[in-house]
Amino acid sequence: MKKNWKAGACLGFIILIIAAPFLNMRWNDGRLSRFAAQLEQGGHPPGTQLIKTIRFLGITHGTGNQCDFLVAELRSYQGNAKELKAYYRAAKAKAPDGEVIPVKVAVWDGSRFDDDSFFWMNDINSWFAPHLLQEQRLYVVYINAGGYEPCLDIRCH
Repeated sequence: MKKNWKAGACLGFIILIIAAPFLNMRWNDGRLSRFAAQLEQGGHPPGTQLIKTIRFLGITHGTGNQCDFLVAELRSYQGNAKELKAYYRAAKAKAPDGEVIPVKVAVWDGSRFDDDSFFWMNDINSWFAPHLLQEQRLYVVYINAGGYEPCLDIRCH
């Protein structure tokens, strides 16, 4: 009987070690969903249209051991870029830790986005297919928060 207890405890420990990263991934997925809902349910200027939404959890910059949360919407617009940026200027969101952060906008000028901070994100070219960027009246509205403990989430290492 004593032998079975030790084997069971050892097996339980091994299962816990294997399951912990997957449990933390689910927890971070929930945090990302709540973070994304703020942008997806937020208001957008009249005459804009959603083209693509990206939800990203992992490492957007740096070498690792941190979790970054990013939600971005590629949208088309009518009107001028100044009015578009003015619309979002006061928009705020809550980061996963509750900190209030700004909603950011990067406008496509035909060859690049006008917000340089948008470009440090890994894999940007794979997020938006080149044919989507051929339209002239595009912008990305996004929220990002980073530097969180990975909590064994393998996407953040």
